[in-house]
Amino acid sequence: MRRATIAVSLVAALVLLTVTVATAHFKKYATTATITLEGSPSGDSFKGKVNSNLSKCEKRQVLVYRQSALVGQTRSDSTGAWELSLGGKFASPGKYTAKVLRKKLQRSGHRHICKSTVSPEFKVGGGGP
Repeated sequence: MRRATIAVSLVAALVLLTVTVATAHFKKYATTATITLEGSPSGDSFKGKVNSNLSKCEKRQVLVYRQSALVGQTRSDSTGAWELSLGGKFASPGKYTAKVLRKKLQRSGHRHICKSTVSPEFKVGGGGP
């Protein structure tokens, strides 16, 4: 009977330890993003920055929208910097945002989520549709 009690206690302790360790290794990281227009006179590329407390969260997929229409997509580098060329065309008037997609990081039992975010609006020209 004593061996059974010890075995049950050990199993319960291992389960509790596993749950505690798994919980301790899951974290969500907030992200912010910026967007600006580059080039003269009307701008022919967008640039921006992805920022996070976890540096691995800064290399991400970035989508640029004009209102709800996708303009294009690119990836930020390991420092969070990104650029989207408009292929020699100039940006149409409107409100633009950069959406940074959610990213999962998982290694050796560590689970981290880099949260998605949308930059503040950047207005080009008259701001119409």
